[in-house]
Amino acid sequence: MSAPFSTSPLRSFLWGALILAALELASRLLGAHAISRPDEELQFRRKQHWLARHGPVPVLLTGDSSVELDLNPRQMEVAGTPEVLNAALAGGSAIVSEALAHAPAWRPQEVIYGGTPLALIDSAMQLQRHERRLISVWDPDVWTLLSADVVLGKISSIYEHRIRYRGWLLNLASGRAIPKALSDDGLDPKLNDATGFYAEPDSVFSPAERRGEVEVFFASILPHPPGDLGVRARRLKLALAAWGAPEGKRTMIVMPVSSELREAIRERIGDEALLRPWRTVAADTGSALLDCRAAMPDDQFRDIDHLIHAGADTFSTAIAQWLLHHSPPPGCAQLR
Repeated sequence: MSAPFSTSPLRSFLWGALILAALELASRLLGAHAISRPDEELQFRRKQHWLARHGPVPVLLTGDSSVELDLNPRQMEVAGTPEVLNAALAGGSAIVSEALAHAPAWRPQEVIYGGTPLALIDSAMQLQRHERRLISVWDPDVWTLLSADVVLGKISSIYEHRIRYRGWLLNLASGRAIPKALSDDGLDPKLNDATGFYAEPDSVFSPAERRGEVEVFFASILPHPPGDLGVRARRLKLALAAWGAPEGKRTMIVMPVSSELREAIRERIGDEALLRPWRTVAADTGSALLDCRAAMPDDQFRDIDHLIHAGADTFSTAIAQWLLHHSPPPGCAQLR
């Protein structure tokens, strides 16, 4: 008599492999649409589709959440600038900005790339989930940022989406209904206005909370000092080239951060090492470079690197004056 199915290692393995293959096929056919959660990858797709349908504008803002939340195009236009579009988003590294540049067929006359001070330092972050889908493991430029997690995610759709599947199943269990897929065909009206600006409700951290956030932040990044020019800095050169019109202007902005984060960066990295990749990319791309880390007082920050609405309006007006007259805004040092 043959052994029971459960006692046959070969049959168990084959059935397990078949189930995994079916799950993998279903995941690839369905894509992320059936399990999408409000994360950086979804916001990237939304801005990508939005830009593809948007008409040309003279000025475009790109970069990370510090630009998305701190530079308000409407406030800049009130100050006298031509039309401005905010194409920045959370986790909007140079890798993300370069990918977004291929969405619209037009190019702005002036492009501004802004980011938190550590945006060009690879040691500050490994590849984020939404960045993984934008690069190839065969691209030698990003090999220093690859990890087993990234490679496995490229091989298996199930592995790549495991966290999202878990969230989908938990929502299904708690709600006793199939969660709706979130649309990625345009901006989320709960997050972004028509200019792409993210008007998050104000909530202010205390100085003690900001110091705690700094410690949590530095505990999550690799402690080794930055190199001269890492992946994100090299990719920023490509992003600025992709966004810029042939005779267009480019500006790079080291965005404002609270005094707690400025001091921690000075102690743990050093200003010279921090600014080295910013200076190099600016020189290689012919971009102006503004160091605005200390441009705003602490009472204008909601956390360590994002401004409250009043602070965002003030800083937006200052950057508008830069666009109009190309004189350094108050509190910003023009490094190039």
